[in-house]
Amino acid sequence: TKSELQPPVFDYLESQLTGDNTIVGKHMSIADIAITSLFINYQMAGEEVDAKRWPKLAAYIKANIEKPIFKKLIDEEMKVFK
Repeated sequence: TKSELQPPVFDYLESQLTGDNTIVGKHMSIADIAITSLFINYQMAGEEVDAKRWPKLAAYIKANIEKPIFKKLIDEEMKVFK
């Protein structure tokens, strides 16, 4: 399946997420910005994280992408692709 091709690092990220939608501590950090940025590119390449296999990671990505700072930038960048 497609999820078998995805990097094993997804397993690691899944194990580190606590449900606060942050990777370190309780507040968004540079680590969250870096990780979310990679997953934005991943999605722009037409890929998705398998939410059944990595539910916390999928929720983390979705929550962070929907934050105003990311949403605004994504909306601006998507204009280039249309």
